[in-house]
Amino acid sequence: DFNPKVVKNVLWSTDETARSLSSTQFNIPVTSELHAKLLNMANGMAAYLVKDGIENEPHITVKFGLMTDNYNMVASIVQSQKPVTVTLGKTKVFEQEHCDVVYVDISSAGLRRRNKLTEKQLPCAPSEHLSYKPHLTLARVAVGIGYSFAGRNDVAGTKVTFDRLMLCGADGRKRLIEL
Repeated sequence: DFNPKVVKNVLWSTDETARSLSSTQFNIPVTSELHAKLLNMANGMAAYLVKDGIENEPHITVKFGLMTDNYNMVASIVQSQKPVTVTLGKTKVFEQEHCDVVYVDISSAGLRRRNKLTEKQLPCAPSEHLSYKPHLTLARVAVGIGYSFAGRNDVAGTKVTFDRLMLCGADGRKRLIEL
């Protein structure tokens, strides 16, 4: 276990509506061994990447779709919660129209609770997803290729405790919230 230092992060989205929303996320520190392993895994998919395919700054989204980027409002909700420990799993795939998203599955009851609490206590846009699926995106590859990278266990079983949350505003600002 280690407590990560938060680093700058980039939200990836091609949807104009999504760019008008804020999010909260836990960032993997760029100086960590885990960060290096994740990038190494993604670089192994280099021949199949779509444009902007590698997630250079890996993170776990806690809640996407916040209709506010008011730091004090968000901090007052999230600071009442304890740090979150997650366990990384095997790689899996989300199919999308223009690419396959290869990701690391995440297991954490605390992360799920934090997502629900955030959703209940802060203004959020309706989600297109039926349920919260915690994950850490590695890369976006050509349609039909993703499943050849599923089932890898390079980081499976790794536990990470996060005591800092990043608020990523729709305006592009990223602000750290200590838990």
